[in-house]
Amino acid sequence: MGFLSLKSAALAFLAAVGNTALVSAQEAEALKVMFVNEFPDTPIDLYWENHSLDDDHPERRKLEARIPPRGGWHSSETFNGHEFSYIVDGKRHFVTPP
Repeated sequence: MGFLSLKSAALAFLAAVGNTALVSAQEAEALKVMFVNEFPDTPIDLYWENHSLDDDHPERRKLEARIPPRGGWHSSETFNGHEFSYIVDGKRHFVTPP
């Protein structure tokens, strides 16, 4: 299991811990990822970005979880290449786990 920490310009800290498992050659690489919110007092709404839909489609961005501050976390089973996002101080930040 690997550990990735990401820091935004807004001094946000969202950490992702990932565990990869190779599946059949015709499928994407599966990941188990843990997102950790290290903001002291800001909950994070984490969204999965569905790139198969147009940017203006209402289901393009799906709420994955609301992560509480001060070490709150969310565990996700996803695939290599999936992208997530969250907003802090009015700016959207993007996360692509390893």
